[in-house]
Amino acid sequence: SVCAIFREEDRFIREWLDFHLCNGFEHFFLFIDRQPNVTCTDALLKPYIEKGQVTLDQGVAIPDPQIPTYNECLQRYGHMS
Repeated sequence: SVCAIFREEDRFIREWLDFHLCNGFEHFFLFIDRQPNVTCTDALLKPYIEKGQVTLDQGVAIPDPQIPTYNECLQRYGHMS
């Protein structure tokens, strides 16, 4: 599994997922960091979510969210990986 936080990566997110799926990763816990157009991201990730390959969540809403969001990922989903 992969836990990742991203913002405004709509142009690249599917390519990134496909690359990592081809290299043996099976599931992604993706956290959106203050992205303005979440609807577009939801539509792009819908096929992956429906296949059970992606869990999409909101990142921790603070100025430097990386470490707190990774900690949140471990608390919420650590038992699943």
